[in-house]
Amino acid sequence: MKIIVGKDGDKDCIYVGKIPDIYDDEDWKKSELLLQKVCDLIKAEFAVTKGSDESSFIIEGEEISIFMDDLMPIGIYSRNVSGNRIIEKIFHVLNQEASSLPSL
Repeated sequence: MKIIVGKDGDKDCIYVGKIPDIYDDEDWKKSELLLQKVCDLIKAEFAVTKGSDESSFIIEGEEISIFMDDLMPIGIYSRNVSGNRIIEKIFHVLNQEASSLPSL
């Protein structure tokens, strides 16, 4: 499973998965399964509360968002630069569990 850290300005982002050449219904189902597994891993490892919308949650006082679309893999990012430390922790957890994540 490909798991990388990127930047959005000063904020760190994690991308999980790969971009398929042609995104079909089967790819979308696999992405949804991957997204669910990533969320389950995060919830198992951290004390998570609901964020300001359905695609975000709070960890250690920092709002973290997760997205998925047909143009890129699963994305996880902090809403604030101060959340970069949480992104680093999430990246570490996902790397440890990469073999248990469904592949795209």
